Amino acid sequence: MFSSAPASPDHKTPTSLEDPSSLLSRQRSASLTPIERPKYKSAFSTMISKATKKHHKRTESSNLTQDSQSSIFDYDSSMRRSSSKSDATTVSDMDYRNEPSYFQKTQQRQILKSDEEEADRIQLKNDLVKLAFEGEFSLPFDYKDLQSGRILDVGCGPGSWCIDLSQKYPRIEVIGVDSDDMFPAPRNLPNNCQLLVCNVLNGLREFPDASFDVIHIRFMVLSLNAQEYPQVVKDCWRLLKPGGYIEMLETDLTVYSPGPVTHKLNSQMIEVAVSRGLSPKEQANELSTLIPAEAINRQVKYRSIPIGTWGGRIGVLCRDDMINMLTKFQPAVDAYFDKTKHQDDESTQKAFEMEIATIMKEMEQYKSFSNYYFYTAQKPYNTPPTFTSAPPPTPPAILQRSTTTLSVNPKSF
Repeated sequence: MFSSAPASPDHKTPTSLEDPSSLLSRQRSASLTPIERPKYKSAFSTMISKATKKHHKRTESSNLTQDSQSSIFDYDSSMRRSSSKSDATTVSDMDYRNEPSYFQKTQQRQILKSDEEEADRIQLKNDLVKLAFEGEFSLPFDYKDLQSGRILDVGCGPGSWCIDLSQKYPRIEVIGVDSDDMFPAPRNLPNNCQLLVCNVLNGLREFPDASFDVIHIRFMVLSLNAQEYPQVVKDCWRLLKPGGYIEMLETDLTVYSPGPVTHKLNSQMIEVAVSRGLSPKEQANELSTLIPAEAINRQVKYRSIPIGTWGGRIGVLCRDDMINMLTKFQPAVDAYFDKTKHQDDESTQKAFEMEIATIMKEMEQYKSFSNYYFYTAQKPYNTPPTFTSAPPPTPPAILQRSTTTLSVNPKSF
C-alpha cells in the first residue's frame, strides 16, 4: 500500500511478453491466480468472505414473517424488504408513479447487470476494502460508543457491509438500501439488520430528518451521475443527526501505470461509462465538494493499491476485481464500438480472453495500481434541523452513551 501514488515505471519498450495462450494455461494451475473463465470468480472471495463463511448465501428472496417485519421498523408497509413476487412493494412503486422513474433511467445506462455474478463481484470488493483499509479508512470514533445508534448504507448491493457491521455490533440498527434486490433471504440476516429495495433518488425522503448517526456511501460512481450524486448526499445530510457522520469511499476505475493492452481496454470501459452520462474519475476526485460548507471534522484521504501478484494478497484481490470489471463491461463495450455482430463469434471471444491474459501479464510487468478516495465529515451539533416528517429527535446516540436496548418501535424514528 502506498501513502501516495508510486511513480510510473519506465515505459520503454518492455521485454517480450509471454505467449498469452500459454499464460492462460499456467494461470489456471497457479495458486495465486485463481481466475477462470467465464466467471472469473476469485478463490480469495470464497476464502475470506464472511458472507460465504457464515452461510449468508444469496438465495431466492422470501416473504417476510411477522417477526421479521417488525424487527426494526416498518413504515406502514411503504418500504419493505424485497420479495420474490413481482408485486413486491418499493418506495418507487407507491409514492412516485407520476415521476420519471429512477429505475428506468438507471436501467437505460446500467452497465453492470444485477445478477449473481455481480453480487459476487461486490462481495469481492468488500473483502478487498476490509483487507486493504482495515483501520486505515475509518471514522474518528468507536462504533462501540454507539450504544443505540442507527446506520444507513446507501447503495448496499448484496448487503455485505451491513451484515458485517450488524454482526460485530449487535446493539446498532443497520439499514441498507439499494435499487436492486441482490439481498440474502431475510431469514439469513441478523436481527439488527434490514435490507430494503429503495429508489435512492426519491426514496430517502421516507426516512425522517435527523434519524441516523452514520451514513455510509460506497462505490456509486457507476450508478449516479454528476447531478444525482450531489442530490443523494444532500438527502443524506438531512438524515444525519447533529453530531453524526457521513463517509464515502470511491475508486475512479482507472488503471495507473498500465501496459498498452490494459490502457486500451480500461480507456474503452471509461468511455462507455461517460457515454451513459457517468463521470467516475471526476466524481471520485470531487467527493469533498459534495458536503455542505458547515460540515466539521472533515477528513480527506486517498490511497493507491497495487494490481497483481506483485502486490501480494491485496494485489491479487484488486487484480481479480479489475478483471471482473473489464469482463462485465465487455458486452457494453462491444455494443458501443459496434462489435455486437461478433458477440457470439468464438474467435472474438477467444481474442478477448487473450487480451485478458496479456493484461494480467502487463499488471505484473508495469506494476499497475488503482486509486481509492475516502472522505468523512461531521454534521455540526448546532445545525438547526428542518423537520419535514418527524418531531425533533432525541440527542444522537453517540453522545448519550446510554445502555438503551434496540428499539423495535417504528415511531422511534
